[in-house]
Amino acid sequence: MRMNSLKTALSSESSTSGANTVPVTLTYTANGYGTQAVTPAVSGVSGTFSPTTIALNNTTGVTVTFTPSTIGTATFSSTNSGSLSNPSNLTYVVNSGPQTVGVTNAAWFFSPGAWVGNSGRGGSTYRQTNEQGNYARFYFTSSTSSPTCSITFDCTMYSGLSAAPQISYSVDGTFTDNITLSTSGSDVVSLSVSGAGSHIVTIYLRNLGQFAGWEGTAASDNNVYRIDNAIIDANSTATAAPACVTVNLRPSKSIVPVRAWVDGFGPTS
Repeated sequence: MRMNSLKTALSSESSTSGANTVPVTLTYTANGYGTQAVTPAVSGVSGTFSPTTIALNNTTGVTVTFTPSTIGTATFSSTNSGSLSNPSNLTYVVNSGPQTVGVTNAAWFFSPGAWVGNSGRGGSTYRQTNEQGNYARFYFTSSTSSPTCSITFDCTMYSGLSAAPQISYSVDGTFTDNITLSTSGSDVVSLSVSGAGSHIVTIYLRNLGQFAGWEGTAASDNNVYRIDNAIIDANSTATAAPACVTVNLRPSKSIVPVRAWVDGFGPTS
């Protein structure tokens, strides 16, 4: 004997959460006689269904798309125009989506005296440096086992150049070497991060390619690498970098940095 019933599922059985404004798909299956009009509904969040009603006639895989416009826990329910048993409610958590963490956030630490911004040593748009070996450090925590983190580099100044800077980075002590940036636009470098808890990302300038190194201000503007922001997932939180401890070495002679000492930074140089 066949039961007259209606089933529904999210686009993937494992999809229990997603970012705000990103559509989620509900898939309906009918097990009954005749054509039935099925109408989905949602509580807990706002958003729109497309279409608002579907027609089922012993069919499978008929879909409705819901686009959330607020965050929260969505509860999906459905009704039908016939005598089919309605499916159980489904829950789906709508989160705020990826978070952009600008360079003025306390989660950033830049190697002292080595970076400038779009306003002297400061400014809210970027931080840049022109010496190999200089580093930037970013701190965040995650409540999930599969966090995501990426760093956005401004590469617009490399347009037309044959070589762009290379970076290296470490995440929680695991080192990744020889990452070549794009020669145009922005380059969002995704980092390999795993596990819940606290994470430390350190980014190093490895190689500038030695273009426009000494030709004055206009040319040397190309000879930098520039960080715009970090991007972390909705379940992660940027955390303040620890206070920097200053040590006064009081050298007996002047110490003059020599660029050649740090050019070609890295174990293979």
